[in-house]
Amino acid sequence: MENKKLPFVSVVICTFNRSECINACVESLRHQTYPKDHYEIIVIDDASTDATKEIAKINGVEFIRHKTNKGISAARNTGIAAAKGEIVVFIDDDAIADSQWLTKLVQPFENPEIAASGGRTFAYKTEYLAERYLAASAYGNPAPLAFGESKNPLWRFWVYFKSMFISVAVATKPTEVQAVFGLNCAYRASILKTLGGFDEKLFADEDSELSTRLRSHGAHIIFVPDATIRHRHRESVLKLIRQTYRRAENTVYYYAKEKKTLPIFPFPILYLLVVICLIILQPLLGVVFIVIGPLILYSWWPMRAFREHKIEYLLYGYIQLSLELSSVLGIVRKKYFH
Repeated sequence: MENKKLPFVSVVICTFNRSECINACVESLRHQTYPKDHYEIIVIDDASTDATKEIAKINGVEFIRHKTNKGISAARNTGIAAAKGEIVVFIDDDAIADSQWLTKLVQPFENPEIAASGGRTFAYKTEYLAERYLAASAYGNPAPLAFGESKNPLWRFWVYFKSMFISVAVATKPTEVQAVFGLNCAYRASILKTLGGFDEKLFADEDSELSTRLRSHGAHIIFVPDATIRHRHRESVLKLIRQTYRRAENTVYYYAKEKKTLPIFPFPILYLLVVICLIILQPLLGVVFIVIGPLILYSWWPMRAFREHKIEYLLYGYIQLSLELSSVLGIVRKKYFH
């Protein structure tokens, strides 16, 4: 498209105490192939206590600071309110955009039926085990369209199971999806404002909830594989587990709002039941199953280890079991003991 026909775009970075990496994010946005006079960069500082304010101002972007910490949804809504663009784009403060990211991410909006788009997310680095696990799990990439086809928990489990073997992240051309995530996505500003933006009761899963609302209004959401960023994944498995546990509170609220059965992962429950039964009836077999159970239940990881010649993948079933168990425990705690 000619420059004069390109939409004006507002790129929003929501940040909180990330002075060590936000500069790299902003710099990557300065070097986009998208025409410089067709986009703006807005930083929403959610009451950081570090040097974020000084760094962002040095970079010369539009800077808006919350007086108190309000959470990610409120920060995103502040960005929407300040945006001058027809398209509002979000990127995480700990991510770095490819030079063609903005150009590629905006392209689907040539079609007036497209309400949102999301790009492909790679790991910024893979130095630590948690980073490599998240990279192999395609963390941050869109959810497949089939996830939204039914609220039936058995259907959702089938889609989850199938996605472990065939991920939407391997797509090589633009593909319609159920949800895009806030670290790498774009929306029509008009639709965001019509729907009232993000739900400020959510401090996580706010992007999934918004995607669900978009889809319920008949909107189309597109995954753009060529719109790539590199994201700084969690470096610690233990911190990743704690984060998953804490986010369960948001999951309970979100699923109640959508009148859907809570996503209680069956494999951790099955694992615990089998272990308990075997320990009572056949202690030796129980000990054996404790060790090999995750390899059986999460069989896609041993299969990938064999296929891709990466023995470390044998550990990933144990990590996935831990994450899913922490999610189940967090949901149960919030639902029945909070």
